[in-house]
Amino acid sequence: MATLPTQKQLKDWGAHLGHLRKVSHPSVKPYVLEVQEKMLLIDPEKIRQQLEKTIDFLKTQKKSPILWVGTKVIAKDLIREIAKSLGHFYITEKWLGGMLTNFETLKKNLDKMRSLKEGEETQEYKELTKKEKGVLKEKREKMEKILAGISEMKELPKILIVFDPNCEKTAVAEAMRKGLTIVGLCDVQTNFWEIDYPIPLNDDSRITVENILKILARVFDKDFEFVKNKKTKK
Repeated sequence: MATLPTQKQLKDWGAHLGHLRKVSHPSVKPYVLEVQEKMLLIDPEKIRQQLEKTIDFLKTQKKSPILWVGTKVIAKDLIREIAKSLGHFYITEKWLGGMLTNFETLKKNLDKMRSLKEGEETQEYKELTKKEKGVLKEKREKMEKILAGISEMKELPKILIVFDPNCEKTAVAEAMRKGLTIVGLCDVQTNFWEIDYPIPLNDDSRITVENILKILARVFDKDFEFVKNKKTKK
């Protein structure tokens, strides 16, 4: 089950450490505890409150189609693992403009990707030269690298869970236009006003990111643990 971390745990993780005040967005002000040496410190209790609100919302949406987005190196592997484990959709390599706002084009690309895969089993493909096969395979692999996490997405998701919305501005803008509910793991540079359920945190802290993502995942699967953590315990 998803359990809220204590204020002490959040501080131990470094979850409360923000960036310099001069690069912060005005919308973060309600979540700031103090400014220390020109750096914003996030209020750990506000992190807990926002996390609790998000958990309560997600508990009501367990059957809704959900898309996880995070292309930054610090989180992409974690997001991919969570989404795969839960049977959710994900984008962790690159957000292609129009994925939500031009969904018909996206579906055509997905059909093409599947067609390339299926084509490799045909007699016609087997009769191609090695170079021709290589060109088709490279094209398929490039598409799969970006689109594999949404290959079975037949309709628009209802919820976008995004890591660092400031980095994924196109995804957020498209989600807003299409009326998706947006859950965001946000640093102090983020425009919190664009996010329905913002969770303020230090997104440069791997342990913070891992633990907060794990808490969100456990809303859907009470036994969720990252695979690498299971290996570590052995």
